[in-house]
Amino acid sequence: MDEYKFKKESTGKWYIELPDYPGPKEDLQMVEGADTMLDIMAQENDTVSLILSDKYFEGGHYLEFIREATELENGAYYKLPYYNSIYYNLEIWLCDVTKYVFGKFPEQIFLINLNKND
Repeated sequence: MDEYKFKKESTGKWYIELPDYPGPKEDLQMVEGADTMLDIMAQENDTVSLILSDKYFEGGHYLEFIREATELENGAYYKLPYYNSIYYNLEIWLCDVTKYVFGKFPEQIFLINLNKND
């Protein structure tokens, strides 16, 4: 389990903060539903700190793997079924930076929002 910080810039775009990431900043932008998920979790704030893991832990939420994207898209699709007891069924595309974080596209990504009690 590791903690990751996401920041919403004045442009309205969300980015994960990964100082050691070897690629360009645009790779770190959260798009295609991931930005919507962060807006939900941020509740008007411009930062979100999450504990993320590919191993189950008590008290967290999860993203469920749907499928890998095509070669042209890269990345993988996930679903956020519920957050704080609200049904979203939100589809999220996560780019290959997910592989940088986890070494793969996990079947589930477990998370806890450290900004507030989930």
